[in-house]
Amino acid sequence: MKSLFYLYFISSLLFVSCDETASLEEEVITPPEEVIPTPVPDDKNTKSDFDFNTLVANDTLYIAYSHDLGGASIQIPSDVVINYNEGEIINGTLVFKEGEIDGNLLNHKLKIQGTPSLTSTTFKFEKSKWEITEGEVSDAIALINKNTLEKLFSDVKSYGAEIFQIDELDTYFLVTSERNLVAPSETSIHIPSDFTLEMTDNTHLRVQPNRYSKYQLLNIRDVSNVTIKGGNLYGDRDLHDYTPITINGRTSTTHEWGHLISIEAGVNVKITNVHISDAAGDGIDIHSIGFTYSPNYIATNNITVSGCVFDSNRRNNLSITDGYNMLIENNTFLNAGIDTPYSKGTAPKMALDVEALRKTNADGSVDYYQKAYDIIIRDNIEKGSVLGSFYVAIGEDVTIENNTVENSIGFGYGTRIKIKGNKITSVDSTSSSHGIAGGRSKENKTIFGNEISGNTIKGFKTGMRIHNSDVKVFGNEIEECITSIFMRDLKYAEIYDNKIATKRSGNCYGIYAFSGNVNDVLIRDNEIEVAYKPMAFTSINNDSGQQNNIVTVKNNDLKGGKVHVSNSNGIVVE
Repeated sequence: MKSLFYLYFISSLLFVSCDETASLEEEVITPPEEVIPTPVPDDKNTKSDFDFNTLVANDTLYIAYSHDLGGASIQIPSDVVINYNEGEIINGTLVFKEGEIDGNLLNHKLKIQGTPSLTSTTFKFEKSKWEITEGEVSDAIALINKNTLEKLFSDVKSYGAEIFQIDELDTYFLVTSERNLVAPSETSIHIPSDFTLEMTDNTHLRVQPNRYSKYQLLNIRDVSNVTIKGGNLYGDRDLHDYTPITINGRTSTTHEWGHLISIEAGVNVKITNVHISDAAGDGIDIHSIGFTYSPNYIATNNITVSGCVFDSNRRNNLSITDGYNMLIENNTFLNAGIDTPYSKGTAPKMALDVEALRKTNADGSVDYYQKAYDIIIRDNIEKGSVLGSFYVAIGEDVTIENNTVENSIGFGYGTRIKIKGNKITSVDSTSSSHGIAGGRSKENKTIFGNEISGNTIKGFKTGMRIHNSDVKVFGNEIEECITSIFMRDLKYAEIYDNKIATKRSGNCYGIYAFSGNVNDVLIRDNEIEVAYKPMAFTSINNDSGQQNNIVTVKNNDLKGGKVHVSNSNGIVVE
């Protein structure tokens, strides 16, 4: 296309017609080579009197100056493209029909009607253009902040934006109301489907301090293909009012349900490189909609949480109660459930807890209100959690591998749980209870198919405790524990090829079974170096019905020690 110079410099628009017969062509000429065009003013606030009503179909505009529409509603002809060139359009409405507009021109003083497309699928948020107030604000202003950001997410998504970028922003958002005791998702900031929220280290989104027991800062509910990258999210735990509250006959005293990200019935969701701290409840809470047997049940699935830092969230740093196909990797979990000078932690106080709700009936059948399964937790770091690092209270097909932690890893009512290749080192051997907890002492038929292998455990009172049935424990290295492996009420298990050593003085045990029902257990090929009792059985299989129980012990290297059996039955040493 021939080179064009503009004569219409008084306007704030530069025109390039895509059609050589367009009505605006007469306003441009090709000047002689020796003519130097008048420089375009560089003040974007220069006002223009350009009449948008002169536009025709297929025109392309470049907005270079300030256009005040004076409250007018302008009909934009079809297929007009309005580009940004450092200018603005304010105080009016643009009504589109199959046109395009640059996202940089959107602002809270310009209304858009119709369904234009953005010229780019990436929208860059500029706080100066929107009704957002930074710093400490009243509830009324924090509500405006919330409504503005949420509406902007929805609007730009409807215009075709796929990526929403925020850089410098430090803002409080009111995400609570009287409804929150019943439905906290109603007042949160909702993230739409097919949407990526990209933030930077300069982005700080904060929960407005409140008195309600439930809230969600960012909500991913019944949507798919959502990514949240970067940024810093903060709860209100140290500024929260924990006074018991009753709404609609429901009373809450613990205030433990204030979450920073809630994923409920989310599909294909990625949370990456986000700093998540100081929630009154959980940093991230992952669940589904409805119960598994209800007609409105919608499962969460295909979730990735990676590269995030969780710090000092009051309940758990991350909770999973329902859903499947999840990957939790390369995160740092710090100080879960700790007390601060201004707020007490609340149970379970774990870095990550898988805790699907279910009910075991008197006949042994199970009602699954929730199911959490097909979960991988790997290559994470945990420090400072109050009651544990990664724990499957109730779940199935969960692998916990290659993590470096200071606190216990374990499972309760777990099926096909694999705990392998983790490095578990206590920072306080006088108070840390155990490195790995495997199963519950009370027999339960839903605990089976579990594996504890290849872990390094150091400096706990009990390196590992094993209960229930159908578990294999092999290839672990356990050092400097008072009791390295403890058994009680265990059936159908194998313990083999483990290396156990301690130089601690006192009554230290290698493998120890005490006071319980132990049957069909094979203990073989372990290497144990413990000065007091490398292997011991005390008060085992003494109750009625246990007379035929068998524990087989063979090919163990006890480094000069022996197997100690006291008041026990069915112990066969080969």
